[in-house]
Amino acid sequence: MRFNLNNTSTASFFIIGWLTVLSCNFDRTPEITVRDAILLPSPSLIGVASAFMHIDNNGDGSDTLNGCFIKEFHSARGKLHDIVGGKMKMMDEIKIPASRTIVLKKGRKHLMFYGLPGKLGDEVILILNFQKTGSIEVKAKVEK
Repeated sequence: MRFNLNNTSTASFFIIGWLTVLSCNFDRTPEITVRDAILLPSPSLIGVASAFMHIDNNGDGSDTLNGCFIKEFHSARGKLHDIVGGKMKMMDEIKIPASRTIVLKKGRKHLMFYGLPGKLGDEVILILNFQKTGSIEVKAKVEK
């Protein structure tokens, strides 16, 4: 079978095909860093706290946050949450696009921890689990 590249349709097909191949996400790597992490215990619920932070991805590949826990309190459950339509909703993951910063803050996406002891120290170590990057440790200041 021979293709006539003088035919506009056939030439367009080949150009679009090559552009698609070239635009694939080959070997693109995320570069995840976390800053300004804080843990805010709930004033009304004992053993519950929210975590807020900036998650920077300075790489050219995306990543996904899909789990969290506190190193000192491994049995405490960590969950990902978002506020949608004024109601808190549990999420399975938080996407971290390439070359972007995702801000976890009050009233938006955040982390929640349940089953914590009544008193916390001044600082905890959060373990954040990313799909590509793996687990990273993040120091979080405990706000009182």
